[in-house]
Amino acid sequence: NVYAEETTRKIQEHLDNYVLGLYTEAHNDNKITNNGSAVVLTADNVYEYFVKAKVNLDKFKIPATDRYFVIPPDFEIPLLNSGKLTPAVATAYEEVVLKGLLGYIAGFKVYISTGVHGNNTNGYYALYGHKSAICLAVQILKTSVVPSESDPNSFTSTCKGLVAYGALVPAERRKALGYLFGKVA
Repeated sequence: NVYAEETTRKIQEHLDNYVLGLYTEAHNDNKITNNGSAVVLTADNVYEYFVKAKVNLDKFKIPATDRYFVIPPDFEIPLLNSGKLTPAVATAYEEVVLKGLLGYIAGFKVYISTGVHGNNTNGYYALYGHKSAICLAVQILKTSVVPSESDPNSFTSTCKGLVAYGALVPAERRKALGYLFGKVA
């Protein structure tokens, strides 16, 4: 059903924005900035910032597996031009098209999302970390099918549902979460 697919996409987009807003919970040592200002990313320097993020997590002994980096579309240009990204070719449809996986760099799975907070004028908060950092719960609490009352001769119905969600970053797990505050020149 086209309407159900659109609703699902909107819910996923809303949850992405919500989870990506948890950059505020990152450990202070994992915040990559230029003395509080956005770092300017270029093809020549973008890799060093991914390595810095990797080293930040390594210092806290965060597992090297299941690390992710979520970047805005603007970061894709210097990243692809750097030549350092390993494209996600083998899993092209399932991972890239459906889930936004761009590729791999410095031990991170790199995802593209328009839900990354910020802008290219002031800077984006590109979230990185380990899958253990964020505790997320999503529950469909109630659903019902309501027949169409507008046309008694119609077989169409409306599906309604109530989705509840919440997330937190426990104090000890903040070490597994960070962000790169950056923009593209």
